[in-house]
Amino acid sequence: GSQVGEGKGKTLATIGGALIGILVGSSIGRSMDEADQGCVYSALEYAPDRRRVAWDNPENGRSYALEPLRSFTGRYGEPCREYVTETRYDGRTERVAERACRQPDGRWMRID
Repeated sequence: GSQVGEGKGKTLATIGGALIGILVGSSIGRSMDEADQGCVYSALEYAPDRRRVAWDNPENGRSYALEPLRSFTGRYGEPCREYVTETRYDGRTERVAERACRQPDGRWMRID
């Protein structure tokens, strides 16, 4: 996340990452640090549908990827995304499909 963008974009990605800690509710999310969460934020905010965004975290030895599958408008007119998050570690791969909507304060919040 802190490697995404420059100047204000870099700061936004880092701050955004700190705000979406509850976004990925599986063990994938629990393994992410602020930089990883910033990458999730950036992918949800900027990546086009069906464009996989991948990164490695040398601190925890995991590789992550997020692919927004579909963008849609939420109940209150907010932007929402369906996406798949994946992590690879110790020869294993874990994938989780979720949906999230951007809140008025800019956070992406997982929805059911």
